This record gives sequence, C-alpha cells and structure tokens, in this order.
Amino acid sequence: MQFFKRQGRHKGFINMSALFMLFMFSNSYAAVDLLKPGQTYQLPGTLENTYDKAVNHPPIPLLDEQGENVLQSKNPYSPKKSCEGSGCHDYEGITHAYHFEMGRDEASDTYGAKRGLPHLVSPGYYGGYTCMGGSNPQVLAKKNNPNPEEFADYGSPGWVRTCMTCHLGGGWAEKDRDGIRYDQKKVEDIALYDGDYYDRMTMPNGKNHVMLWDWKKSGVGEADCLFCHIDFATVKMPIDSGLEQKSSFTGRDMRNTRRAFSGKGFFRQAASGFMEYVVNKDGKNIMTVERAMLPNVAKPAGHGTAAVPAEGESMQIALDDNGMPQFNWHADAFDDAGRVTIPMLRFPGNENCMACHATSKSRRGFYGFGDNAKTELHYRTLFPTLQQSLTR
Repeated sequence: MQFFKRQGRHKGFINMSALFMLFMFSNSYAAVDLLKPGQTYQLPGTLENTYDKAVNHPPIPLLDEQGENVLQSKNPYSPKKSCEGSGCHDYEGITHAYHFEMGRDEASDTYGAKRGLPHLVSPGYYGGYTCMGGSNPQVLAKKNNPNPEEFADYGSPGWVRTCMTCHLGGGWAEKDRDGIRYDQKKVEDIALYDGDYYDRMTMPNGKNHVMLWDWKKSGVGEADCLFCHIDFATVKMPIDSGLEQKSSFTGRDMRNTRRAFSGKGFFRQAASGFMEYVVNKDGKNIMTVERAMLPNVAKPAGHGTAAVPAEGESMQIALDDNGMPQFNWHADAFDDAGRVTIPMLRFPGNENCMACHATSKSRRGFYGFGDNAKTELHYRTLFPTLQQSLTR
C-alpha cells in the first residue's frame, strides 16, 4: 500500500492513531452524555470500580507531638508522629510537594524585585498573589524587614492563622523560609521583624503593631492527611459535642472544623478539629472536643465575614487552665492495644478537593483590581458543557 511507504509510515500511523483516539473519545463521551442522574459510566465487561472507595487502613495508634498515645496524654494528635511514626509514610517527602510548599521553598526577598513586582516574595500562594482581600490582595512580609513600616500585611503566623482553614498544613504552615520548623527555632536566634516570626497584631483600640509570635504556644500546622483521605459521606458529629446535630455536611462545614482552632491561633489543634467528625470502621466517633456555654466575644469584620457583637452566650471550645483546648478521646473506638482502624480513601475524592477549591466570588481566585474587577468569571461561564456534565 502506498499509504505505508517507508517515508510516510510514521505519519500514517500517527494519523490512524489520532482517528482511533477521536473515535473512542467521541463514543465514550456520547455514552457518558446519555447517563441519567446518579448513574456512573462503566465500560462493558469491566468490573465495578472499587479502588476509589474507602478501605480500612491498618490499625494505628494516634500519637501526640511527644510520641505518646492520645488515650493517655489527652493531647491533640500529631499527623506527623501518627503517620510517619509507624515507619510507613514518608511525611517529609510527601509534604515537600508543591501542594504543601506553595512557594515556601522558592521564596526570596528579591524574588519580586527581579520581576518588577517588588512586593512579591515567591511564585506560589505563599508570598505571591492570593485570594485574601478580594480585589485588594494581601501581601506576605519579607523575611528581613528593617522596620515595622516596611513589614507587609502578614507575617507567616498571620498567613497560617488566616489561610489554614483551607491550606491543610505542612509546607509554610510548618516550616520557615530556611526550612526550620517554627516551634524549634530558638528565640535568641530570631532577628527583629523576621517575617516568619513576627506578625501584625490588632490591639483592642484598633491599632496594629508588629509583634513576636509565640510558635511554641500555637504550635505549627502539620499536614492534615485525613482531610484529604476521609470519605466525606462517612463523617458524623459526636452526639456529645454540644453542637446542634446535623446529618449532612457541606465543604464549608468541613473547613470550619479546622477554622475553629486555626482562626484562634491554635495551629497544633487544627487537625484534631477535623478528627472530631471522623469515625472508625464501626462508625464510632473517635474524639469529642470539650465545649461549654460561654459569653460571646466581639469579633471585627473580616474578609467575607461580618462583625459579631459581644452579645449573649453560645457553645464554645472550653480551654484548660493553660488556655489550651481540651479533647476527650473515646477509648471504645480503639482496640485493646490502643490502636484505631479508620476507613480511608486511597486517593482524595472530588468532595475533599472541592471543599477548598470550589470557585466563588471571593475565594480561591484572583479577579483583578479595584471596583471594576470582574467577579463572575469562573468555570460555569468558561466551560458550560463541563458544568452540565458535573451537575448530572
């Protein structure tokens, strides 16, 4: 056949391959397009996909930062100690991925100046453009600042406090720009106005000052492995939580389990905040946060939130004599060896990702500057066909 002459053989194969791929894609898309709501596409003669369903993780002890079982210490659990301590998971390797670092390991005080944007310190969310501030993006302070006037909107503590509702720890929530874990840095080695150890703090009179942050008290934000690997369809509120019972939860609900702690500067406890809703293989909750009816504290207006007056009481996290949250770990959810078996996803599910990555008018996107910034531009307008498929 002339079509397969030596000089045209490779080109012929490429053309045939392209036609074959187009045929397969077109037929597969047509099949998917005819699906009814709730149906999933399955190739004829294939087995049901069970690989993306939750399976029981081998039983493990939940350890605190000192390596002690939380059943004894009553402390918040440490994802790093619990997941890495068994020798199974390379925590350091995993949390060096970009999704955790987000520019921390590329940050430099001169990064932006070399690109005509002197206020930026990295190419990622940490130190680059962010969703904070809507059309008036907030800026991360440089590592070295000669005076408070040149200290930008947030130091690393403020970045963690504001953003760790969604950023699930590790990377810049755990280590400074030199790769040192924040709570392991000696105070005497911290330079004045170091952007990783100082932050702008708002005083009761409304004025703000650049002040040293106590990382040993707040702890760092270790990677919350379970937020990505728990099937959200299985989460459950403990009956003794003191909160209004709910049977279903949104992505915002799941984020707020962490925000209740990280937003108040309790970075060490954020992962345990989500753990309160996690169940073991028998559907039992593993832990309950200690709460009590307490007077409401006035809150100033923030990005996307209205000011809250100091009126009445509400169920709030109860603190111990040292000002730390308290946790009640349920012994009956563990085995006799003090280990717990938790169903987990091998790969994060769509709901897990979209809990933080869902696009809206004010979050996870940059829409320009000023009053004329376009806020309606998102995937529904860019890809209407994709939107139709996603809602089937």
